[in-house]
Order: sequence, then structure tokens, then C-alpha cells
Amino acid sequence: MKKSHDPSTWNEEDWKNYNKPSQEWNAIEWANVYRLYNATQQWESDESLEFEDFKLKVQRKKKFADLHRIKPGMDKPDYNPWRTADDYDTLQTSTCEFINNNGNVYTFTKQEDDSVNWLGDFNKCVLDNPEVYKKAYQQYCMDTTSKLESPMHIEDFMTEIHRLEFDKNRNATAPTQLNLKYSSLVYSNPSFIQKVTPPGGPSIAKHDNLGELLGCEALSRLCVNGFELINGGFKILTYGAYDHLADRNTIGGLTV
Repeated sequence: MKKSHDPSTWNEEDWKNYNKPSQEWNAIEWANVYRLYNATQQWESDESLEFEDFKLKVQRKKKFADLHRIKPGMDKPDYNPWRTADDYDTLQTSTCEFINNNGNVYTFTKQEDDSVNWLGDFNKCVLDNPEVYKKAYQQYCMDTTSKLESPMHIEDFMTEIHRLEFDKNRNATAPTQLNLKYSSLVYSNPSFIQKVTPPGGPSIAKHDNLGELLGCEALSRLCVNGFELINGGFKILTYGAYDHLADRNTIGGLTV
């Protein structure tokens, strides 16, 4: 479906969705129609209806319903009501440069899907991969239940397996028995990168706010969701810093 809001550019599928009765809308479409309504109300400084009240009004008031229909792009979970029609058609990528402590220059280019291409010198770059505790915890649970005992919760297990024994002077002396028995079953997941650190920086990890970390306005409100290797560097997958607020306050708890 085209992203343009200009009806003259719509195709047959766009018009079909535009004319679809609200009784046939799915959860994503309802959420996005409401997102656009809510964004318009905020822009005009008007008070917004709660989601359920909005939904009832669309279903019962024809004139109101005619103002709030499915526009192109509203069938996608990543629909952004704050982009104008022109933004969708002529959206340009934004690039920031970062000079690290070693004098190396890195570029961060925002893509149309809000991912960021991070290019530069990654020689001797350090990658952090998450530790996987599944096998260790499964074995621990089997051993514990075989003794007719209750295993601890996995989060407690993850903490306990790294704990060291201390003497009376609070000096670390030795690993715990839990560590000795199960730590060898904990391993790193090489297929998932949660932190990238080139020599001299910047060190970027999952959930970091790119705009704040890099001092780059073009990347403001984008947080790291993960990394993918690309030619010359990494693609940083992102999510919006305030997405969780939009889910709670904007669409009234609707799960999409």
C-alpha cells in the first residue's frame, strides 16, 4: 500500500481499504485510525476521546466515521501519524558523523524504516553476545526435582550462578557449588549482537538512546533494538523511545 495521503496517487487497493466499513477493520487498522485522530487532536490542542468512545462514535455517527477512515499505510504496525503526506513520499535519510577518541569518523544514516546504518572502521571491534542459560537451568531443574526439591526461579538462578563465596572479611574466595556445576552449560549466542564497541568508541548497546548517546538531533528518540551485520558496518534496528507510552495512552491498551 502506498504511503502517500494524496488520493490522486492511490491505487485500487488503497481505495478498497478506504471504503472498508469499520465492522471489518482489524486491530491494527483500528489502532492506526485512532493514532491519526489522536495526533490531529494534539496538533489542534483539542481534547481526545478515549479509544472505546472513539470506536463507538465511528460505528454510530456517519459524519464522524467519514472523517476517520483507513488511509494508506494504516494496515502496517509501524504506521506513524506524525508524518505528513509529503514526508511519506519524499522522506530523506538523515546522516550524523561521530569522531571517536582515536580520531576515526563513523557515520550514522537514518533509513526510511527508522533503522540506522552505522559505517566506519570496525577493525578489532568487540561484540557482546547475550548469555544463554536455558540448558544450564534445565539441567539444574532436573537435578533439583530428582531430589524432590523445588528449583529456584530462573532469574534467581541467573544471579546465583555468578555469585562468589565470601569469607568473614568479605573477600571473594571461590565460586559457589552452583557455579561449579552449571556454569559450563552457559554459552553466548553468536547469532545475536547486543553491544558493539569499536576501539575508541562509541560503545553502543541494546536500549541505548542514539540521539542522546551521539548528540545527534536527527536520531533523537530512537533506541537500539538490535544489530545486523551489513557491508561496511552494522544496521542498527531501533524502536521509539516513547512507543510504550503511545501503546498505553494512545490506543487504550489495545494489543496489536
